[in-house]
Amino acid sequence: MKAKLFKKSLDIHVTSSSGRIARSFQISFILSSIILSIGLFFILFFIINMFSSNTMSDFQINEYIENKMSQSVEVNSLNIDFINPIQSDLFVISKGLNSGHKGVDIVAEKGSIVSASSIGSILYVGFDKKYGNSVLISHKNNFYTFYGHLDTILVKSHRLIKKGESIGTVGETGYSTGPHLHFEIWHELEIKDPRILIKELKGRDVAE
Repeated sequence: MKAKLFKKSLDIHVTSSSGRIARSFQISFILSSIILSIGLFFILFFIINMFSSNTMSDFQINEYIENKMSQSVEVNSLNIDFINPIQSDLFVISKGLNSGHKGVDIVAEKGSIVSASSIGSILYVGFDKKYGNSVLISHKNNFYTFYGHLDTILVKSHRLIKKGESIGTVGETGYSTGPHLHFEIWHELEIKDPRILIKELKGRDVAE
């Protein structure tokens, strides 16, 4: 394609590969200038928009991370409505959290009813060498509760359970020196002290 610029028009000749002119036409100089200006405008707009989009994406990512962090703080400080898992007035906390113990031991009479501490979904029911008959429940806001050393299990996995609904009975299965419930509360991968979230447990704490 060859183009010749005259005083008032742009003469364009379209040729084939053999060199023969297949078609010729003219575009006024003013019109060609307008077309060229529009083309340059869109090119500049595309370049600016591309960099602007990247900047906005970075801003949105940072904003998203900050929002997630603020939500995590709010959830961490939220006093979720957990209840005492032991349906008996005869119980004490004999052991609290330490580096090797990620829950509290609630000493109660063997056979005492153990209930779900909050509404949730049962993720696991089974036997653990250390904690014996065990139940794991997931709750809202990525909270989890774990119940160990159960004598009997009254529920099955993959079902919804109400707060206060019976899940088993206190026992001494697994590695245990006597009847008690090993009880844990987790938020995502962070352990929570049940004595802080459940005031009734704190009032029965005799652990050293």
